[in-house]
Amino acid sequence: MPEPSRLRDRVAEEAARLIQEQGIDFRQAKHKAADRLGATQRGALPSNKEIEQRLIGRQRLFAADHHDRELNRLRGMALRIMGDLVPFSPRAVGAVINGALSPATGIELHLFAGDVESVCGHLDAGGLHWQASSRQFSRRRGQRELIPSLIVAVEDVVVELVVFDFNGERQAPLSPIDGRPMQRFSPKKLAALMATELGGAARGAASLPSSGGL
Repeated sequence: MPEPSRLRDRVAEEAARLIQEQGIDFRQAKHKAADRLGATQRGALPSNKEIEQRLIGRQRLFAADHHDRELNRLRGMALRIMGDLVPFSPRAVGAVINGALSPATGIELHLFAGDVESVCGHLDAGGLHWQASSRQFSRRRGQRELIPSLIVAVEDVVVELVVFDFNGERQAPLSPIDGRPMQRFSPKKLAALMATELGGAARGAASLPSSGGL
């Protein structure tokens, strides 16, 4: 049987493959991979962060062009949606920031309002259909909190608008990936990220040798 560290790597890689191909969540992928590989040893289960790193690595290796196009599409869509939600100080979180896409990846935005009804009214005024839902987040000291959210379909993408109260803007909930406060990007910061990454890709393409002879 492989030593725990090697088995842990294999489980992380298999879990990343499952997420990339099937769009299941990290918890399902981790336990499905562990079952397939017989990972019952102590320390054989990777962290979500390890799986996320493998997922991003697989996307860059096996589907770089498709991944980059889809990521830019989702980021552009997120910027347009945030532009329509300025009164609620929208912030982008999750895959549109870190690039860890799967077939089920949508857009998650955090909004801040006195109540969820004000966001509902704003969507209604814009002619957008929404569905009420909720998300559970972890806070410091083991606290968990159920936060209302609204699900909106934009083209072929599911957009989840998580509506925090005004105090929620000061303290981000903990990420299920690494247990640290979630990264939240303003429209300006997301646009700057896109410009930086697109500029880096253009510089990389320009530095490639031509296909002609020497």
